Amino acid sequence: MASVSSLDKDLRNMRLGKYTPEAANEVRAWIETSIGERLAAGDLLDALKDGIALCRLANHATGPPGVRYKESSMPFVQMENISHFLRACKSPPLNLQAHDIFQTVDLFEHKDPAQVLTCIGAFSRRANALQPNKFPTMIGSRNKAGPMSPDHTGGYSANAASSRRPRGTSNTSATSSAASAATSRAGGCTSPSRFSNSLSSSVNGGTKSPTGGITTPAPKVPSLAEKERKRREDEAEAERSRQQAEEAEEKRRAEREAEEEREKIAEEKRWAEETRRQREAEKQRIEEEKRKWDDEERKWKEEEEARAREEQEAELQLAKERQQKL
Repeated sequence: MASVSSLDKDLRNMRLGKYTPEAANEVRAWIETSIGERLAAGDLLDALKDGIALCRLANHATGPPGVRYKESSMPFVQMENISHFLRACKSPPLNLQAHDIFQTVDLFEHKDPAQVLTCIGAFSRRANALQPNKFPTMIGSRNKAGPMSPDHTGGYSANAASSRRPRGTSNTSATSSAASAATSRAGGCTSPSRFSNSLSSSVNGGTKSPTGGITTPAPKVPSLAEKERKRREDEAEAERSRQQAEEAEEKRRAEREAEEEREKIAEEKRWAEETRRQREAEKQRIEEEKRKWDDEERKWKEEEEARAREEQEAELQLAKERQQKL
């Protein structure tokens, strides 16, 4: 039996295999048609990473007051936009199921691209049911091929039966018939030597007939009790596999949520540290400008005082000259 870790790895590889270029292009075309805008070129997850297109989708489906989002290159702001979209998916009137909703890191860090497509597909079906005029189509709504006719799948038909090669008589049947006839002519008795030869000539599980032909033993048909026991064992094994898969999925989801919480806390710390540094730099810049302004004002005052003293001295000198002339 496979371990939980190997089952987890197999499930992850299977989910990653569901994210195909065709599925991503279908989701991209539906989003662009719904919001009336072109997404950024390249990978779909990178185009949706900032959460702006998803928030516009939610606003288009739910109406006012809608989801508030911000256009920013900061990772913390972009993750907040994705969280706003997921919150709108869980709330009325969308009310998406929990198994249809992805986690923020599934999109932002490409942890589970298939779950992102699953969520947007469920969103398209719900939006089509709520707002058919705004969302006339939904993802995955193409017609599927109808069931094939038995005539094209190898079923029985009269023409096929008539065209079949007639079956001849097998060599074993003919030999057995001849042996039976010979035994009857001999009075229905078989000699001891031929009987011992028939008992000692077993080839690959078969029994050699008195005339030299090989007959295979009849296949063993299981009884109803054996069938029931086998069915119960298969069901128990399937239940164990299902429980292991659910436990692995729950463990993966818990680890993903814990990792997302750690990333959020780390981003908040980085954001707070960046804000503190910017505020300190702004404070230093203001203090520097104030210091320069004070120096300039002090110099201006000194120059004004010097100019006033010079004017006063000039007036005194002029007054002395006038007195000397008198």
